[in-house]
Amino acid sequence: QSGVASCDGLMSLFAPRYEQTPDDKALLQNIVSLFTAANCTDSELFRAAIEGLHKLDPSHNSAYLLYKLYASSSAAEDIEKAKIYMKEAIDAEDSDLTADGDYYYEYATFCFKMGDNVEAIDDAKKSEAISETNAGKAFFLIGTIWGTTQCKGNEVESRAQFWVATDYMNKAKKLDPSLEAEANKQIANFAKYYPEQANAFMYDIVDGDSFTVSCNGMRET
Repeated sequence: QSGVASCDGLMSLFAPRYEQTPDDKALLQNIVSLFTAANCTDSELFRAAIEGLHKLDPSHNSAYLLYKLYASSSAAEDIEKAKIYMKEAIDAEDSDLTADGDYYYEYATFCFKMGDNVEAIDDAKKSEAISETNAGKAFFLIGTIWGTTQCKGNEVESRAQFWVATDYMNKAKKLDPSLEAEANKQIANFAKYYPEQANAFMYDIVDGDSFTVSCNGMRET
């Protein structure tokens, strides 16, 4: 906390100890704790300590720390490891609904960035279902995903995703008033791309009808 412990200093102190007793749980806990406090989380020793601690005493926290480490990498194999560790964090016996709600939302955001919109929406919905705190943000994320997706089809099918996006933005601001201004901004933008009423009429779609939108593996009514 004083800032005296530099990363190099921590490495010189703990690397020899780790080499001698890599399965010492107390040592691994110290490495993880001190390296985290000193913001020395980029070192191989830190990663090795977390992986070792996770093997000896797996918990949702150790799995989550490993997810964060691997998710920050651009390597394909690390991304896959990140997904595995996040699933372990959620499924861990010591995890609770509060942690799971946060994990699902963070993982949904991660999947969206990775281009996996189907998985992102699925996890966002799981977060909303168990976390009142994250519900508005989860719906906002789903609205963002639909609003940034290109769909194929006729004049209605290629634009109907903006109806879905608007629905979710309305849900988001209702549950979380702090999102109202940004949600309204997005809704106004989506409205520019709604299907033309005349085109919708050509396909027997009129105001008040329900419409099922299928696009790139995503589906909403």
